[in-house]
Amino acid sequence: MTESVPADQVRAAGSVLTFLIADLRGYSSFTSEHGDEAAAQLAAAFAGLARSVVAEHSGEVIELRGDECLAVFASARRALQAAVELQRRAPAPVDDAPALALPLGIGLDAGEAIPVERGYRGAALNLAARLCSLAGPGEVLTSDSVIHLAHRVAGLEYVERGIAQLKGFADPVRVIAVVPDATAEDRPARSPTAGERSTPQQLPIGSFLGALPSGQLVARDRELDRILAAISAAAGGEGRLVLLAGEPGVGKTRLAQEATLAARDRGFTVVAGRCYEPQQTVPFFPFLDVLDSLFEGAPPALQDAASRRWPYLGQLLPERVAIHPITSSQHRDDEQRLFRAVTDFARAIAETGPVAILLDDLHWSDAASLALLQHLVRHTRGDRMLLLGTYRDVEVGRQHPLERALIDLDREGLAERILIHRLGEDGTAALVAATLGESGISNAFASLIHERTDGNPYFVQQVLRVMVERGDVFREGEHWGRRAIAEIEVPASIRAVIGQRLARLAEATQEILREASVLGQRFDFDELQRMTGRDETELEGALEQATALAVIREEGHDGFAFDHALTQQTLYGELSSRRRRRYHLAAGESMESLAEAERAQRAAELAWHFLQADDPVSLNFSPSAIWRRTSHSPPSRASSPGLLTPIDSPTTRESSPRWPRRI
Repeated sequence: MTESVPADQVRAAGSVLTFLIADLRGYSSFTSEHGDEAAAQLAAAFAGLARSVVAEHSGEVIELRGDECLAVFASARRALQAAVELQRRAPAPVDDAPALALPLGIGLDAGEAIPVERGYRGAALNLAARLCSLAGPGEVLTSDSVIHLAHRVAGLEYVERGIAQLKGFADPVRVIAVVPDATAEDRPARSPTAGERSTPQQLPIGSFLGALPSGQLVARDRELDRILAAISAAAGGEGRLVLLAGEPGVGKTRLAQEATLAARDRGFTVVAGRCYEPQQTVPFFPFLDVLDSLFEGAPPALQDAASRRWPYLGQLLPERVAIHPITSSQHRDDEQRLFRAVTDFARAIAETGPVAILLDDLHWSDAASLALLQHLVRHTRGDRMLLLGTYRDVEVGRQHPLERALIDLDREGLAERILIHRLGEDGTAALVAATLGESGISNAFASLIHERTDGNPYFVQQVLRVMVERGDVFREGEHWGRRAIAEIEVPASIRAVIGQRLARLAEATQEILREASVLGQRFDFDELQRMTGRDETELEGALEQATALAVIREEGHDGFAFDHALTQQTLYGELSSRRRRRYHLAAGESMESLAEAERAQRAAELAWHFLQADDPVSLNFSPSAIWRRTSHSPPSRASSPGLLTPIDSPTTRESSPRWPRRI
């Protein structure tokens, strides 16, 4: 055994230390299933193993809390060796204690830390904890700070795992997995048993479904609780179908990634398939990736038996399974045989361990995949199977194939739909703070961002990115500062998302919406007709089409509103300067025909249109008088289509001067 470093040497103030946090995956579930006595035995075995391995590598165990261990090392090399040794010995018996029944997730980081009573404080501990949470069962994740200190370590390999935006850290973190060197002579060889995966599953880190989350989840506790309940039910042998619905950018995939993390930590085999608009006519398109990943991770015994037990799988996995001759792939009987083969194959894998099948963007799914999904749902209710899908509800009308399929499943009580809404102002503030790595932000800044994005998480993050790039938001030492902001432009990434939805409308409808955008976020039918001079039937048809795709919504009697402030601004931005001026002039002139009392009540709005039309004399006001009348900002009833409200407008004015200030 290597001689241990004295505790006072490890705890010297100002030293660069490496912190290791190890966590038993599934400890809570183990306790509920096996009882407190068994859990206490497991915790004692884990504690004994941790103390032994850490001491052997010259470290110090700082804290043990049942399923978690915190240790500190003066040497980054020793810390990495201890982490890999912990993973190697975790499945083996410890002295006379029972074998550890659960795998470990381990995270490491290095840096200076402040010694306090019975522990330390510092960013390195926080990052080690975040990496531990991200680590899968049997996985060791570390930061590049540890790798920089340790350099190459004999018997170990470093594998890039991606970039993650972790809670409490403003800058992205490069995540590295530490594994035993495959060529090491002393590495123990062990063949997987019939019920084990051929290789441990390592999920990527990214922003797509099937990857581990690269950022923090905020303000979704209620929705996440429902998903976690479904995961627990599926782990216990009660198959579940959960569907996350919402508009583009609202956070469906991000929430599903949290489900991915939770399912992986519960020992699920996690596989994913994605639907794409150009592949809507390709039969079973999302299931091609799902089945390939399932087969790749299946125990060798099931892989070897696939051609004999499920020959129809060869229709979707020709490179994996020998193709069974079929007279006609479109024949009803053959289709049912294929469905049964896929379902039975998935159920066989679920017998060896729970399975989570994730399907993204089901609104673009092909008909064959929807039929297979329904078959899977109906025949896996007694299996350890979680089916989780996402779709854009704004693109799924009553006649959409997905909606018809869900109505049938709803009728049978087989589907749980979770609607994902936009964030409120508090949720928007939490997301901004998490994105910037701050503990909180000012109410004024939160209101500004929320007003411009309506709480759509994707829009929030993209607007922040543009503000950072423009220098409107900047680093001030350890914190973020900002300058007074006169306007926020619509980022190209948001315009692309909005443009994708608008492209589903007829060009004539898009043109009418551009005209309506001049009237602001909200507009009345009669005002639009007076401004454009269009036929009533023509306008009704266009607005009905836009309402059906949820680009606009009806509000009150003959009133309409764009689904999002940035939708209105995107449409407005597509108008040439000349057309904008012409439409504003037409809008102002049409308002002059209103009754005197209503015209007086909307004087600021009327003045705003003539200002944008470069025709202030139409109101017999001087330009300075009109500017004072509009309070330097668009009127409250029809917010400025082209320029977003300045930060010092009446709705968002701050008492502090217009110089850099803290977020």
